Amino acid sequence: MTFANPLYLLLLLIVPILVYYVLYYRRDYFTSLRHPGVAHMKQRLHGTGPLGQRLALILKIAALGLFIIALARPQQGFSDEEQEFSIRDIMIAVDCSGSMEEKDFYPNRLAAAKENIKEFIQGRETDRIGLVLFGADTFLQCPLTLDHTILFENIKSINFGIVDKNGTAIGDGLAKSLNRLKHSKAKSKVIILLTDGVNNSGRVSPLIATSIAQALGVRVYTIGIGTAQQMTFFGPQQGDFDEELLRTIARRTGGKYYHAERSDRLEKIFHEIEGLEATVILEKKYVWYKEHFSSMVILALMVLGLALLCDYVIFRKIP
Repeated sequence: MTFANPLYLLLLLIVPILVYYVLYYRRDYFTSLRHPGVAHMKQRLHGTGPLGQRLALILKIAALGLFIIALARPQQGFSDEEQEFSIRDIMIAVDCSGSMEEKDFYPNRLAAAKENIKEFIQGRETDRIGLVLFGADTFLQCPLTLDHTILFENIKSINFGIVDKNGTAIGDGLAKSLNRLKHSKAKSKVIILLTDGVNNSGRVSPLIATSIAQALGVRVYTIGIGTAQQMTFFGPQQGDFDEELLRTIARRTGGKYYHAERSDRLEKIFHEIEGLEATVILEKKYVWYKEHFSSMVILALMVLGLALLCDYVIFRKIP
């Protein structure tokens, strides 16, 4: 309970002052029959005397207090909260080429990637997430969905052989993911591309796919697994993946490039991406008030009416 005009409550200080004045300072307020010749009239008048008069006075003072409370406009507040989620559409493109069977990640690169993808998804209940697999060709493993139960089942069924593992079509993997995002109305559109190979297959150039991502406003986070290019006595030698390409894709789309050379590093990378792409929740709180002014006035009038009834009918006094 709150009050729209709480300063009026200071008038309640009058109530104890009034009670003290009447009960202790003005004791002659209460009528009594002092003439001995009419003492028998006190028995004839039912309820007449200080007790009845005090009750009537208490009711009048209570009515005054209720009127003062009514002036302060008591209100009962009700609140309602509304949450707005900044929903994101996220496509995860996973390399399923033959090199993902390497066991430098336990039990292999693909299995380690699957576990980290599941952990990443667990904290994103309000985001739509889909899966694309790519090797020498591509496959839509799961379209964008909020049903994470289905999503987990699809992650569990990811395995070698779903796509041709004799090649790595990074450009096609990106293009397939972008095809699922091109009609998205989400405020944020993201692709997480995970690969351990060099683009050597497919029909779409990775740089052309990158330009399309830029045009659609899609951020691409690239993760390279394994050994990148290394400097040797004979100059830079190509390792397991094209690190410069992955850097370029991420930089041009406003994403970020990561290098995961160990299982624990891959886990940290997904945690960092989760932080960068945190779901925004906006809370709006609405409060409205039910006025009790009229009900307090009605109650005060009822109490005052009862006081007058006591005064002039039930505990009638002689002037």
